[in-house]
Amino acid sequence: MNIGLFAVNQLGDNVVFLPVVQVLRGKFPDWRPFLATTPTAEALYDADVPPDRRLVILRADFNGAWRNPFRLVRLAVRVFSERLDGSVLADDQGNVAHLLALLGGGRIRVGMRREYVRVRGGLTHGVAPSPGVSPALQNWEIARAAVRAFGGGDIAPRPPAPDLGHLVRGAIRRPKRIIIHAGASMAFKRWHPDRFRELAVRLATDFEVIWIEQPELGEVQLPDNVTRVASGSLQEFVHLLGTASLLVANNSGPMNLAAAIGTPAVIISGPAHPAWDPIWHAEKFLILRETSLPCLPCETERRAVTECSNVANPMACMKAWSVQTVYERTVEWAARWAGDAANPKSCADS
Repeated sequence: MNIGLFAVNQLGDNVVFLPVVQVLRGKFPDWRPFLATTPTAEALYDADVPPDRRLVILRADFNGAWRNPFRLVRLAVRVFSERLDGSVLADDQGNVAHLLALLGGGRIRVGMRREYVRVRGGLTHGVAPSPGVSPALQNWEIARAAVRAFGGGDIAPRPPAPDLGHLVRGAIRRPKRIIIHAGASMAFKRWHPDRFRELAVRLATDFEVIWIEQPELGEVQLPDNVTRVASGSLQEFVHLLGTASLLVANNSGPMNLAAAIGTPAVIISGPAHPAWDPIWHAEKFLILRETSLPCLPCETERRAVTECSNVANPMACMKAWSVQTVYERTVEWAARWAGDAANPKSCADS
């Protein structure tokens, strides 16, 4: 049986969709999965979907294919050639994904009913969205509906953490190793790089600090006692993350990867909706969020945002966190989990 899986979205979205893929693989081991996803997230699925069964495309090219008839036709031909018996769509997939699932055939097509999706008859089994609920849990409701629709009975009410063993195999946590990832998909979701830099400098007096370079941050001047690591492959980053005792980052894809593998983290979360707070290993996450601003959260179930809307005080939610405060909270959080990091076990065992 050929099953289509559509998750053409950001890295974090794919992390929270991966348990859906893995439960379907476990329930129906004889199925042949076909996956549509992005280059950034592709490696997440290396243990579950063979490379020749993947459609890998940039998110903007995929979602904008309706403006390019030739690209849309090529995508439709590619999906149709798989002779799908059914499809499962991640919770935030748009019109192009729903259209391709419909054109791909299959008697069962499971996904979330969204107001912005105009494809008539795209889903045979639609799941109602739950505003304010974690995307991981909403995707899991899609998984539960899919397993039932395909005759697999019921599954647990909450999703397990995604299994990233193929990416962290052999990674051993190192005490006092802190990874700083100052990037995020959009500028208004980033604590200022200068503040991250100053934080790195302060932490480096007592910790091994690794700075993940990101093209969007430009040239950041760092002292010699801060180790620079180029932004490489996802495989390399996840393995490195598995050796860290702590991650310091924005609310972004690396946060979701840390949640999956159990790396403790300090997260500076500005405009991101609280629904995106990790549900796996949540006790290991210190979320720094300014709750007094009336403009928060920017993101809602009905509205995606791409820039700060606080005209009077732009980026107030991120500026609220001084370097001194984040430094103090980071040192405290590192001390709290020092015993966990000192235990010489593989990250995959977390």
